[in-house]
Amino acid sequence: MATTKARLAEQVLRIVQGGYLSDDSDIDSREVILFIEQERDTLVKRMIFESMKIGEFDINGDFISTFDVEVKSDSSLGLYIDTPHTPIHLPNDAGYHDLTLKTDHSINFIRKSNNASSLFKGLPSENMLNNPNYYIEGSRAYLKSEPMGVAYGTLLSLKLILSSRDIEDNEPFPIPADAEALIIKSVAQLYKIVDSVQQDDRNDLKDNS
Repeated sequence: MATTKARLAEQVLRIVQGGYLSDDSDIDSREVILFIEQERDTLVKRMIFESMKIGEFDINGDFISTFDVEVKSDSSLGLYIDTPHTPIHLPNDAGYHDLTLKTDHSINFIRKSNNASSLFKGLPSENMLNNPNYYIEGSRAYLKSEPMGVAYGTLLSLKLILSSRDIEDNEPFPIPADAEALIIKSVAQLYKIVDSVQQDDRNDLKDNS
């Protein structure tokens, strides 16, 4: 069963509060969830970059969320899809992991940069742009060289590495099971560090710690 941000926050609170939950706690669960979001996104980026350093470009499937999206049409820019959620920020829009025809995943759209046409013009690799591809502009992905059968209303399958802030607290939180403990430990340790520092609660411009 996939975990959620709310479930992870509860585990952090139990650790910080000595094994039980209390309504008297001065720790806001919303703050805990914010730290969990930051830790998860940092962990995702670190794991992806470490894999890339050793030449591995496959992304752990536990990070990926899949959505069905309908092709729409713009009178001037052609066919496009709306991105249903915000992907994590990665170089070259790598948060957009995969885009395929829903009924045939072998028909794959290649992600390219907005200025790819001018960059590849006259080069042998220019032919690559004749394959189905797309580029990102804002919250839209514009389709180019779309294959036969792809038109207004066609369903595509979009795989994203979501930004943690775009995931509801009680929705499945896309992380590997073994990463849950790392996030819980990191956030709990942060609160232990804060708790070990004597607080100055008097607003008198003096250090009363």
